[in-house]
Amino acid sequence: MGGGSGGGGDQETTLRYADYVEAHHETFLDLIANKREELTDSSPFSTYSFISPDDAFFGAGVVITSFNSLFENYELYLQDFDIDASYDSLFSKTVDSQNVKDLVNAEGALLSDDLETDGIPRMKIGARDVNSVNSSTYVIAAELLEAKRIKALSKFSTTLKISLLPLAVDRWKTTLAWNQSIVSVHSDLMKFYFAITLDTNTQNYDMAVKNSLWPFTLLDYERAALGALQGAMSSETVGGEASSGSKVLGGAAAGAALGSYIMPGWGTLIGGVVGGIAGALS
Repeated sequence: MGGGSGGGGDQETTLRYADYVEAHHETFLDLIANKREELTDSSPFSTYSFISPDDAFFGAGVVITSFNSLFENYELYLQDFDIDASYDSLFSKTVDSQNVKDLVNAEGALLSDDLETDGIPRMKIGARDVNSVNSSTYVIAAELLEAKRIKALSKFSTTLKISLLPLAVDRWKTTLAWNQSIVSVHSDLMKFYFAITLDTNTQNYDMAVKNSLWPFTLLDYERAALGALQGAMSSETVGGEASSGSKVLGGAAAGAALGSYIMPGWGTLIGGVVGGIAGALS
């Protein structure tokens, strides 16, 4: 509708549409108004529950402060780690382990059995032939046999322990690498946790905002309906725009990669699920 004035008085111009168009528009506006009144208190976002990645990362009722901090682990596993004491401990655990003791004892039993069933009987036969069973020579010979058994057992034990030296060194190197990986993986997990937490918070508050603005969203659609006869008009849409879900999808890929790094197979699956937890609800 427009208006203007001229020398002869006021003039008014009215823009009209075909009767059937205006009739349909009026019916359409009534329908929009009724739907707006019906849906104003029925926000589809009202049933949304805030989600938190804490349970997925730490378990129910546990928070990040329940565990060592990153710098506590750095201090424990790297800064204050005594590599010499670690080597001594692993060397002792390797060469003096119960398995090594069992092998030495088993070898000692075999040598004793061989001495009792073969060495001593043959010595007795020889001593009897020369009639020296009760002589000091027989006692000395028996002691020499026992000394030979002890030397053989000592040689077996020494050879066995020397053969385990490379294993002790490998265990020590593995411990050093493991300590470094603990700190590295802890750092990666913290980055991943905070990235997912930020994305999840964005998702949560985005849904809360949409719920609060729901009545105004309906009014925006009604505004667009009022101006429908004036041509295409833009309106605010709800639920279709890009949200933090796109970031979460990226987080899912990062989570799967991190899970594979920590524990291939199940780690990949778990990492992907945790990474996409907010994206599933966007």
